[in-house]
Amino acid sequence: MKQHLGLDQFSERTYDYLSINFPEILEFAIFEKGDSGDNFLRIEKTCPNPNAEYGIYFDSEDQGFTVGFDLFHCHLFRFAGQDFDSELANAVQIIKDILNSELFVLKFVDGDRYLGSQLVEKKELDSLDEIIVEWNLKSNENGIIVSWDGCFDQEIERKNESRLHKKADREDLYGSSIFSRIKRFFKE
Repeated sequence: MKQHLGLDQFSERTYDYLSINFPEILEFAIFEKGDSGDNFLRIEKTCPNPNAEYGIYFDSEDQGFTVGFDLFHCHLFRFAGQDFDSELANAVQIIKDILNSELFVLKFVDGDRYLGSQLVEKKELDSLDEIIVEWNLKSNENGIIVSWDGCFDQEIERKNESRLHKKADREDLYGSSIFSRIKRFFKE
């Protein structure tokens, strides 16, 4: 364990896992003082894509994992019944997939105003209009894809908007659609 770094126990365990399963990411590790007075692990890697507002980041603060890229972030291992190793493996896989341009951030904006974001897989790039339906965007709101290396960056234009709205009227936009996509991602 890395007690000499002053890490809290959760972060020590995280550091040890990463040193075995993803050691190259620890090159970007820093240690920050948490509210408890102990240090937690934080990883920050600058993105080569100038369209990304933030690079990759990961932390182990507050007995959980946070993974983020650009304006997107998600929390893992914050709920009872979740397994430390599998949740950390999920976090590592998200980071690797972003770095390898297999996962992208789809963010939604209204001019300069940020509305929200989610991860999309490379195989979903051809069906982004259905994701836009899930978000129920207004005509002045846009989707923007941000990739790690910039090769997949694009603005999303609406196609056949009347067809999209008819589909949206039939779906429960606040039901399981977005959550089922998240669950599906972690089960694959």
